[in-house]
Amino acid sequence: MSVLPNMARAQILGVGIVVLLLAVAGPSTGSAIFPGFNGQLAWHSYGSGESSDIHTMDPDGGNRTNLTNTSNVSEDDPAWSPDGTQIAYTRDGDIWIMDADGDNEANLTNTSTIMEYVPAWSPDGTKMLFVHLPAIGGGNSEIYVMDSDGSDLVNLTNASDSSEGYPDWSPDGTKIAFQSNRDGSGTNIEIYVMNANGSNQTNLSNNSAWDQVPTWSPDGSHVAFWSDRDGDLDIYMMDANGMNQVNLTNTAADDYDPVWSPDGTKIAYTKYDEANDVEDIYVMNANGSSQTNMTNDGMGGRNFGVDWQRLLTAPTPTPSPTGSSTPTPAPTPTATPTTTPTPTATSSATPTATPAPTPTPTPPSGDGVIWGDNNCSGPPPDPVDALLALRHDAGLSTNTGDCPAMGTQVDVVIAALRLWGDIDCSDAVDPVDALKLLRFDAGLSASQGPGCPALGSQVTLLG
Repeated sequence: MSVLPNMARAQILGVGIVVLLLAVAGPSTGSAIFPGFNGQLAWHSYGSGESSDIHTMDPDGGNRTNLTNTSNVSEDDPAWSPDGTQIAYTRDGDIWIMDADGDNEANLTNTSTIMEYVPAWSPDGTKMLFVHLPAIGGGNSEIYVMDSDGSDLVNLTNASDSSEGYPDWSPDGTKIAFQSNRDGSGTNIEIYVMNANGSNQTNLSNNSAWDQVPTWSPDGSHVAFWSDRDGDLDIYMMDANGMNQVNLTNTAADDYDPVWSPDGTKIAYTKYDEANDVEDIYVMNANGSSQTNMTNDGMGGRNFGVDWQRLLTAPTPTPSPTGSSTPTPAPTPTATPTTTPTPTATSSATPTATPAPTPTPTPPSGDGVIWGDNNCSGPPPDPVDALLALRHDAGLSTNTGDCPAMGTQVDVVIAALRLWGDIDCSDAVDPVDALKLLRFDAGLSASQGPGCPALGSQVTLLG
C-alpha cells in the first residue's frame, strides 16, 4: 500500500482516473480480449455414418448446420480463429482451414507421410499449434507450431521417448498447456505447461491418473481438463499454477473434452450416456452447475471436440422466418451463469462501446455476487467500484451497500478466502485493483492472479 499522505492522495485522486484511462491503451500483441462475446459452438459429429463432419450451432442449441457435409472423408477437431471468422480442422491427417460458413477450404500442411491433427490458434491469429505424428514407421507425437498460412513448422516439445498432445495457448500468448505421457507411458498422462518457445516444460496436474485435454480460461487464471482419477471421466478445473484441483461434473457418466465460453462463465464438453450409447455436447456453468444437453442426438449419436466462437462485438438477433413459432434470438453475453441465454430487449440493439457483459443484478449472497461490483449496485463493475478501491487505499470511508465491507475477508467458492475489493487477489485492496476495474469497464483485458475469480463473473460467498 502507498504511504502518500491522505491529502496528497486526495489531490491526485481527481486526475488519477484520467491517468489510468490514458494508461490502458489496450492488450499487448498476442493477448486475447476478455471478456469476449459468446458466438457459435463448433464440433465434429458422426451422426449415423462412418465419417464425421464439422457442425455448428448457436449457444442455445438452435440453427444447427453441417459445414463440411462429406460422405467419404472425416473432418475433426474444429478450432475457431481468434476473430471468429475462420475454422481450422483436421481432414485425412492434414490441417485444413475454412471460413465460418464452410467456404474457401484450404489444406495448410498437405503431407502424405505425416499426420497432423488438433489445431489451436495463437491469440493473435498469426500462428497455429498442432500435434505431429509420423504416419509411416510409428513414432511419438510432438507439439509443433507453424505460421497460420502453413509455413515455418517448428517442433516445440522434442521429446524422443514420450507422446504429447492437445495443446492450448494461454490467452496472453506466453504459455502453452498440453498433455504428455512422459511420466509413465500407458499408465499416467499429465497436464504440462511450457513457454511459447517450448522451454520450461512443467507438470501441472501431478496425479497418477490420466489427466487430458487442457483448456485455458479466457482470463488465463484457470485450466480445465478431464481426468479419470475418481473412477470415471469428469471435468476438472485447477488454478493456472496447478493448485486447487476441483471436480466440476462429478457424475456417473463420462464427461470429457472441455472448452470455455469466451465470456468465461460457461464450459462446453462431451458427455457419454452409456445406457443409451450416445455422446452429446453439453454446456454447464463454470462452477459445474446447470449441465444442459445441447445436441440431444439420441441413441448412437457421436459428438466430440467442441470449440466456442469468440465474437468481438455483441451478436444481433436473427429474424425468424415468417410463420415460425419458435424464434431463436442470438444471446447477449452474460457474466452471470444462466442455463439459457436471454434475448436482448429489441432486435435492433447495437453493441455499446464497452463489450462487457450486462447481466441481471444478483443478490449479494447465496447464489452469487459479481466479482468487482464492490458496492453491489448491479453488474457490470464500473468506475464507481474503482473509486471505492482508491478511497479504501487512501484510508477514506467507503459505502459498499449490501456488499461486504472493503478489505474484509470473504470465503469465495472455488477461489477460497479472498479480500472483498481485492480484484486481482494480491492480498491488498490498492490502486491496481482500480486500474483493472477501469480496464474492464473500457472493454480491455484485466489479468488476475492465480485462482482469482474473473472480473464480472458470478461468485458464491459462504458464511
